[in-house]
Amino acid sequence: MTLVLFEDACEPGVELIVELGLMTPTSSSAIWDVSLWDSAIWGTGPDRTDVSAYVRSFETDRSFSSDMRTWNAGSVRIVLDNPDGRFSPDNLEPGAPYVAAGLSGMRPGCHIWISMVYNGTTYPIFFGYVTDLDEGWALHGISPSDCNTSDPELLERTGDAIMTIVGVDDWGRLARQKKQLPVAPIGAGDTFGQRVSRILSAAGYTGPVTLGLGVITCQDTDLSTEVVTELNKVAQSEGGAIWDNVENIVAKGRYSLIEEPRSSTVQVAYGDNPDAGEIMWSDISVAPVSDEKIINHAVYARSGGTPQEYRDATSTVLYGVCDDDSQPTDLICETDAQVAGLAQWRVIVGKDPEARIEYIELKPRCDLALLAPLVLETQIRDLVSVRVRPPSAQHHYMYRECFISGIIFTVAQNDWTVRFGLSTATAYRIYSNSKWGSGTWGANDTDQTAARWFV
Repeated sequence: MTLVLFEDACEPGVELIVELGLMTPTSSSAIWDVSLWDSAIWGTGPDRTDVSAYVRSFETDRSFSSDMRTWNAGSVRIVLDNPDGRFSPDNLEPGAPYVAAGLSGMRPGCHIWISMVYNGTTYPIFFGYVTDLDEGWALHGISPSDCNTSDPELLERTGDAIMTIVGVDDWGRLARQKKQLPVAPIGAGDTFGQRVSRILSAAGYTGPVTLGLGVITCQDTDLSTEVVTELNKVAQSEGGAIWDNVENIVAKGRYSLIEEPRSSTVQVAYGDNPDAGEIMWSDISVAPVSDEKIINHAVYARSGGTPQEYRDATSTVLYGVCDDDSQPTDLICETDAQVAGLAQWRVIVGKDPEARIEYIELKPRCDLALLAPLVLETQIRDLVSVRVRPPSAQHHYMYRECFISGIIFTVAQNDWTVRFGLSTATAYRIYSNSKWGSGTWGANDTDQTAARWFV
């Protein structure tokens, strides 16, 4: 059973599907004390149980860090109606809907699937696992009642009852693996994608993956490092990114932001002029022009290697030396040349300051026909443009091209808010717009029609 949102004001409405992986009486499960030790099973679940009709509100948060280098574990918070106690782990009554063999199916570790359906198309919003079950009561009161036969204590109970479910995505689950026994060092020469696959397999991850080749090769590993720490070190050494894309783990190499179609072609133009084809936002945040994010000098080193340095002379003269805060000395690149290329890349894309657009918000309910498919189709690392026209000057405006670095969905009180976190794409666009296949060397280093090298 789906829950239709906003059907009072919009046609067609948006359908919400929230499912939990519960062990229920319909599961193919055995009872431990009536089965043989060598054939008893706990169950083949989880049963995918639709709880959409009980949803009061939910929020999902999936995002990169502000510099788009590391993925933050995706999170979800769902508030469910619970007046009959069906979602209470302590409710073990035989007639309770999610009790099997005296055990409640409501438990940490249950799978969570959230999707939205609009105009016949289903869009996955979140997949993960329950970490917390928080049963709550508001305005709880009791009074005697001789005619209340449903309560064994003959009491009339008043108030509100909810169950708040908190969960994380696959990345959050992988982050709980803190230590593994070391193996004999393996994997020397692995490509970026091969190393990511090796780490995920060793961690027991069996879900789908999408892996880019990358540009580096890796030193060997004994796979004893914390799983997410090691994955992040691989991404740092490549200059790429690894993230949970709802339905799979994705790893993209250094140049994917200038080579992938969705990251090199503007997917949506946002602004305040619908007549110009721009999509209006309901809220926007612009950070001041600052030298805080500048990286114009980098000294990187791999394990067992010689430190490699790169700086941009013009930027350091204008803004002073602005080091990369991480300054890693334990990169897993196989050669110093690979490290030198990474340091150069970091400086090239980080050497200039700019006013950055931190996020935009939209209220899809205001115009479902236009906004619902747009926000539901938007993906992490999509390229979008944002034009901001302040009222202080007729011809002055800010124009930025940005990558989607985070997606937050909030549905509550019959409203729907979508916040897109943004990361600047300005430096990357120089290269994705390069005319390498048809251009010339260029008249000078600012010639926008010229071919451009990148490392």
